[in-house]
Amino acid sequence: EKLPADDPLNKILAALDEPVSKCASLALIRPEGTGTSEDLSGLEELIRNHLALKENLTVIEPETVFRKVGPEFAVSPEGISKVAQKLDAAAALFVRVFKTAKQYEIHLWLVNSEGLVLLDESIPVPAIPPSKQPPETELTATVATVPTEMTPPDSIQPPVSEPSLEEQPDPHTQAVEAYHRRALALADRPKIIGGGASIGFSTGHLAIGVHPPPIITNDWMIIEGSTPISEPQLAELTGRQDLGKRISDEIGSMKTLRNVGIGMTLGGFICAGVASPFFKQGSDEGLTGAGIAVGVGLAVGASGLVVWLLYGPEAAKAATPYPTHHLLTQEEAEDMIESYNETLRRELGLSDQARSGPPGNQAPPVRFSIIPDPRGGVAAALEFNF
Repeated sequence: EKLPADDPLNKILAALDEPVSKCASLALIRPEGTGTSEDLSGLEELIRNHLALKENLTVIEPETVFRKVGPEFAVSPEGISKVAQKLDAAAALFVRVFKTAKQYEIHLWLVNSEGLVLLDESIPVPAIPPSKQPPETELTATVATVPTEMTPPDSIQPPVSEPSLEEQPDPHTQAVEAYHRRALALADRPKIIGGGASIGFSTGHLAIGVHPPPIITNDWMIIEGSTPISEPQLAELTGRQDLGKRISDEIGSMKTLRNVGIGMTLGGFICAGVASPFFKQGSDEGLTGAGIAVGVGLAVGASGLVVWLLYGPEAAKAATPYPTHHLLTQEEAEDMIESYNETLRRELGLSDQARSGPPGNQAPPVRFSIIPDPRGGVAAALEFNF
């Protein structure tokens, strides 16, 4: 069934046209929802029917992908690429639905088998297609009719009994499981500080080195059920557009400073390299001019390199669940999480008894952690909680 021309869902289909044209075969991963437990089969069928109309494109159905790959895969370009590799497909498409307070965000992630991202775009829509699943048929009692003049009444078959209440799933248990799967919480995150600088000397067959040991500290991260999410995702899930804009502005500033650092580094070192041949002229003017140009170039290049190394990693990790430094305070994150969980409890019809959150999020009394060391190797930590 073709959508009306003004339907916002057409933007999703239009976004797929160009990147899909580069693929000979495509594995369609079953859509997943964040912030909603709605049936997404309508959206799945809409995308599947649209892709089926593409010439020279072989679509691997979501059921086949689920049967051969399973429900677990890394939600990253590498994880999606591995799905395509396991099915011998040119690429794989992963669709994720984020529900906010006012609309839906449809995230399209298309990655080829070599790990190249062909499409990474989020499209806002006011609603998603309704479920295409047929309604469940009710069980009706049937009685086998037997001629009474030929068979005694005792042989008449009894009516088919309906499933007992014990066999039916408990709605409250289902609601609690859904809450534990979707609830937000703060979890502990070990973090290494320092340990990257070393000073040493060697003489003969003896080498002596001194370096500060890495400091392992406790940090926090945000999880949805058992899946880590980023701070921008938290702002989107809770509908806090003010905090989302603040986070976006801070990430934009980091990227701007990183790009400025890259430009200063390249420009300064290129300037120093171009001016260095003038030292060979031998004149006082040439030596003075070359010295000034080389000195300024090296100073600008070194300053730019510092800015680049300072803001480059921060910009790269700011929108991931593991940022270099947090864009939200812990108090802001806790307030947003509590507000979201309260809304989720009301949606599922649960009382405050589910307030404790998903089981297993509390830190154990004794924990042993092995963490990668920035200098190479690993660092081990033994933590006691009182």
